Amino acid sequence: MHCDVRAIHVEEVAAECARQPERLDLESFSAARSSRIQITLSAMLTHIISLLMAFVPPPVAATPVAAQKQEGKQETKQEATPVIVPDGFKIEIFAKEPLVADPVAIDMDSQGRIFIAESERQERGIEDNRSSPFWLMEDLTAQTVEDRLAYYEKYKDKRKGGMDYYKAFADRIRMVEDSNGDDIGDRVTNFSRDFRDPLDGTGAGILVDGNDIFYTCIPNLWRLRDANADGTADSTDSMFRGFGVRTALRGHDMHGLTIGMDGRIYWSIGDRGYHVTTREGVVLADPKSGAVFRCRPDGSQLEVFATGLRNPQELAFNEYGDLFTGDNNSDGGDRARFVYVMPHGETGWDMNYQTLEGVNQRGPWNQEGIWHLRSGPDTQYPAWSLPPLAHIGSGPSGLAYAPGTGMPKEWDRRFYLCDFLGSETQSSVIAIQVEMDGAGYKVENSKPFVTNVLATDVTFGPDGRVFVSAWGGGWFSTNKGTIYAISDPKVRDAVESVQTRAILKSGFSSRSISELIPMMEHPDMRVRRGAQFALASMGSLSTLQLLALAQAGGADGSDDSAETNDRLRKLAQIHAMWALGMQASGIRCTAVTEPDPLAPIVSMLDSDDAEVRTQTARVLGDAGYMAAASKLIEHIVDENSRVRAACALACAQLATKSKSAMADAIPALTAALFENDTKDAFLRHALVVGLAGCADSAKLQELSADQFASVRLGVLLAMRIQKDPAIARFLFDPDFRIATEATRAIWDVPIPGGFASLAAASGRLGTLSNESKANAPIVALAFKREVWKNETAASSKELESAKAFNRTADEIGEANEAVGFSDHGNNYLQRLSGVVTAPEDGAYQFYLTSDDHSVLTIQEVGAPKSTQVIARVDGYSDPTGWEGDPSQISAAIQLQAGKKYLLEARHAQGGGGNHLAIGWKLPSGSFQRPIGREEVDPNISAFARRTIAANLALGTLQGTLSANNEGAIAIAAIAANSHLPRTIRMEALAALGEYQSPGRRDRVHGRVDMLAPAARNALAFRRALTMNLPMLAKDSDGDLRASALKLATTSGIALDQRANLDAVLDATRPSAERVACLGQLAAAKHETLGQALDASLVSSDPDLRISARQYLAAVDPARSLDEAKKAIASGSEPEQQSAISLLGQLTRTPNTALSQSANQELNGLLDQMNKDSVAAGLRLNLIETALATGDANSAKVAALMSPKQGTSLTDSLSPNLLTGGDAARGREVLMYQSSAACLRCHAVAGVGGHAGPALDGVGSRLDRHAILQSMLEPQAVITAGYGTISAMPPMGPLLTPHETRDLVAYLVSLKSAQK
Repeated sequence: MHCDVRAIHVEEVAAECARQPERLDLESFSAARSSRIQITLSAMLTHIISLLMAFVPPPVAATPVAAQKQEGKQETKQEATPVIVPDGFKIEIFAKEPLVADPVAIDMDSQGRIFIAESERQERGIEDNRSSPFWLMEDLTAQTVEDRLAYYEKYKDKRKGGMDYYKAFADRIRMVEDSNGDDIGDRVTNFSRDFRDPLDGTGAGILVDGNDIFYTCIPNLWRLRDANADGTADSTDSMFRGFGVRTALRGHDMHGLTIGMDGRIYWSIGDRGYHVTTREGVVLADPKSGAVFRCRPDGSQLEVFATGLRNPQELAFNEYGDLFTGDNNSDGGDRARFVYVMPHGETGWDMNYQTLEGVNQRGPWNQEGIWHLRSGPDTQYPAWSLPPLAHIGSGPSGLAYAPGTGMPKEWDRRFYLCDFLGSETQSSVIAIQVEMDGAGYKVENSKPFVTNVLATDVTFGPDGRVFVSAWGGGWFSTNKGTIYAISDPKVRDAVESVQTRAILKSGFSSRSISELIPMMEHPDMRVRRGAQFALASMGSLSTLQLLALAQAGGADGSDDSAETNDRLRKLAQIHAMWALGMQASGIRCTAVTEPDPLAPIVSMLDSDDAEVRTQTARVLGDAGYMAAASKLIEHIVDENSRVRAACALACAQLATKSKSAMADAIPALTAALFENDTKDAFLRHALVVGLAGCADSAKLQELSADQFASVRLGVLLAMRIQKDPAIARFLFDPDFRIATEATRAIWDVPIPGGFASLAAASGRLGTLSNESKANAPIVALAFKREVWKNETAASSKELESAKAFNRTADEIGEANEAVGFSDHGNNYLQRLSGVVTAPEDGAYQFYLTSDDHSVLTIQEVGAPKSTQVIARVDGYSDPTGWEGDPSQISAAIQLQAGKKYLLEARHAQGGGGNHLAIGWKLPSGSFQRPIGREEVDPNISAFARRTIAANLALGTLQGTLSANNEGAIAIAAIAANSHLPRTIRMEALAALGEYQSPGRRDRVHGRVDMLAPAARNALAFRRALTMNLPMLAKDSDGDLRASALKLATTSGIALDQRANLDAVLDATRPSAERVACLGQLAAAKHETLGQALDASLVSSDPDLRISARQYLAAVDPARSLDEAKKAIASGSEPEQQSAISLLGQLTRTPNTALSQSANQELNGLLDQMNKDSVAAGLRLNLIETALATGDANSAKVAALMSPKQGTSLTDSLSPNLLTGGDAARGREVLMYQSSAACLRCHAVAGVGGHAGPALDGVGSRLDRHAILQSMLEPQAVITAGYGTISAMPPMGPLLTPHETRDLVAYLVSLKSAQK
């Protein structure tokens, strides 16, 4: 179940506030907030809620489920929100509360009994970093589950009842069955004991495997067994302990239990990490990533199968034994992903990314596009990570694969993904069809199967029905839930389905070989697998028959279709090989050595069928069959990419037995790398894994000088896997992309032996403009933008012939880049057109992004018959999601330099976000997305960020105090390099700002305490600043100038003070620069400071006036009090707010008379506020200042905060929060505040989730009071079309008062365009 959002009842808000008087901010926000008094809305609410509770209707009680059997017929009446299924399907309620409560995951046995993993502990024992930010740093440093328990104990006083808080509710397994044969569940049994230990997470994975029930509930993988078949577990044993090292986000638990075609148990964990010791004594540890594991059913040979996932809720195999999952987004503008889980694969997520915000939001995940789809050469993305197949859904949860019977053909052999979004109307089950594509897969299509259902899991029952578990509502436990049964009656009653039902019910263990062999080509994969496992378990008694089947394929088809017969015969061969592999490895049977199960199938590597070759290689590699080495090496250069990948991975497996014996594979692996180049990321991954397995460090170093970049890149990635410090040699590779990949390996893995080299490599950035590919030339452009209001189109195809474009537009505008209007509300058509001149000859690719539908055409100017459609978007794409779908990208189009071409994009906007843009990629490989805007090469940014981080962390290089080896000099040189992107130069200045005392979190990926504090040469640091800041203070970029001036001020570096004075006096300079220059003069106590202050106090710049009053307090406190009074009387609202804070500061001055005067002024304002004669936008500032000044003022504020009987929470707080906010800061809260996670459910300008309504135009739809109410009391009013329960948590415990007020201001500013 997808449960990443804070959700608590009203009474829990009061309890949380009472025990948590101050919410500690995430470290990533601390610097920005250090200049203001911190007081949380929780503290303000403590008094109010205690009075309000008597007048708030209590929520539905949620009490622990009784541990007893319950019987009784379930009603099947229609739900309030009708669940919709496709035409021809029937939906029934199989079971609901009280038989079902809070279902997270389900599985069924062959008798049709449903086993349900239920959780009543959501936010009532299972916590979340966003609701418990006080332990964030401890969580980010935790390495074991014992570490997690230690900080639970440390902060136990923040929980009602201390450590007992975690035990109040429980998770469990219950079993529901149909006891009377009417297809409706009527009996429930508590199958398991309660799971309620403080370390226990959500019981989120369940698997029926014969008499065993496997259950994931961190920190344990459990095996339960019902030995006497009474419906209750007789034994509960922990197979492994140590999962869930960190708290991370709620729902990021262990789940995904399934059985592989190799007979192993597979499961997944979200990014809560693990530190587990295997049965063989090997420690598997990674505290920061989600992963997929597998082991034998007896618990032996536990291994990590794949890693780098964020929250892979469920896993499912297709009929060819390939593994897939749905992985969720991080609420940072990224998208949920459907993933092919390849052996040893890494998909790039790091738990530390979750709390990175601002300009480095989500770190490399966003900044380097790890989550993006990739088409064609992937030179712009990290080469070590595997891309997703598609962006599907927004809250991936349960996953299952249609087994081959029980579903109509158009719905069969598809994956079914639950998309859980917190409300029924936005949630669904999506059918996904995939097709093989090279060594990987592609999504052929996806479409809704069930809608209006809060689905947590899906499974296919033995009776031909699809079973879907549905959560009770919202994100928290409610003791409600439903199990739906869905079927096509015609297909369910067909002979094939009835036969399948009978086979599955009677099982396989007592069947003979002659019965089982024909079942190996049955249409249902569950029957095939059951027969396979049964045959494998017979050991040598069945080996010869399996060999015959593997070599010959099935005998007779059971379908009239020749294509189906061929497919089933091939699958029979494959299942036979899988069974032989199980026998050779002793999985679910005693290992067979005589007759040899594998020797005869080595020749199958020469089969005419590529899939047979692929599966043969997998079986031989998995069994470590060394006799097949030469044949496997031969087929590394097979004509088929899947075969190549399988053979490369098999060679890596054989190399674990003898690396030297597999050295002969190296030439084939490098040849395949050269041929693949950058075409197929999945094939490259397999070849790299093979190379890392077969080659030692010396051989890889030899290959690092290969003349071909594609080979060198493969060698580098192999060295990354081996964590070889010699990888540092690639930092100066002639191909800059390879050098960038080296920086990623050294800093991200990490490989400490390469840190010094990485820091030294910063010098390469100084020559970058000469060696790197030039950016796309900026062509002078004029794009025309036209809007037709109150018009719609249902698809991109309909846009091609829309008649509205034939009349004059309602509004016309121009732009100097290919970007359409994005602020015109809903229901309009738009056309973006312009003529571009091709700057070079060659093949161009065009990109289109929009929300909603759009279509892009191109024609050579003067040749209208050359017009062609080249790209389209149906639905929507993210504003920066240029490669989210292949249809957004044109095929290669040959253009001639100097010729003019007309581009025209037509766009239909319905509701929600709205944007339109056109991009292109030039023959040189450079991008402009959109056309007309310079695009920064992500390789430059990635390289520079890591070299900056290395120099910041290492300080003085090589253990000396030589000024020439000081990291500050290297960082300052990056800041001063005008050839580098502005964002990188700003990052370098920010790093210099913390150089003398670096923060605990790394600036690239947010990891904590990567290195012990290193030596710093203070003289070298000052030298670096003295050499570079004067030039930066005169840079053409105003933000860079301002940042340089601030750094000079805080570092005590005196710049040209006359130039500083001139800047303060120059009204044409940017405000930030003038403020920074005034700060320079104040820090130096320069003789011209008085002149600068006098001029600033009367300037037209309110920010400069605010700063002047602050600096004046240090040199002339009495005058600053007078200026504060003037500002309060007649200044702008921000000036008044700042002046009130200044009053509070002056009440603490040593000058008694002055302190009393300031306090008197403050008291007067409080009295005015009590009479409602103070502007509403100042109330919060007065409250905060008064609370900070002492008990007397605090008492006055407490009286002002007391609500009247019967007032709502919103009404009580609205006088303080409705006005006075800063919309710009509010946008930062919405976009980047991790605790609130607004973008999880809401979108702005197309960025964000879809569980809640888009926020575009919300300022026109709602007034300030309604906006505040939606934040503090989200259940009060539910937007039409979004169910009956809001998935949004109350924002009170999550935001500070200032954040709340600022967010209101920003949301109010989101107005719809006037029609």
